[in-house]
Amino acid sequence: MNLFNGAQWADSGCRRTRRGYFVLLAASTILCLMINYPISAASEITKKVDGRVIRVNAPANMFAIEYEHPATGEHIEQEFLIDEHTRLKNVKSLEKLKKAAIITVDYRVVDGKAKAFYVDLVLTQVQYVKPEELAALILKIKPEKK
Repeated sequence: MNLFNGAQWADSGCRRTRRGYFVLLAASTILCLMINYPISAASEITKKVDGRVIRVNAPANMFAIEYEHPATGEHIEQEFLIDEHTRLKNVKSLEKLKKAAIITVDYRVVDGKAKAFYVDLVLTQVQYVKPEELAALILKIKPEKK
């Protein structure tokens, strides 16, 4: 009978037990941290919505839009907060944002409030031209023959 092999087996079993205790301790610690500091991954998801401005409150750094939910067709009104980190495109400031303007908002929900970090004013200027005005414009553009 080889006692050395038996002792080695006993040592390796003891090491496995220590390793098991260490893994159990590490898993318990991680679990306790997760319970005490919950990870709110849903608030970090960036959302994007297109809608029409219904009100602007510049002193409160807030604006609201209305839109139709694409999946349910439900009419939704939502308020957004902006701060100094919010980027505005095609509009210089919140005061310049007009009612009924169409905008795209990228936002995240933080502490239960929608905070916009990117606002893009969709340029929708449409110019109607009568057929006779169009013909006159085309004739003006044509180079004259000499």
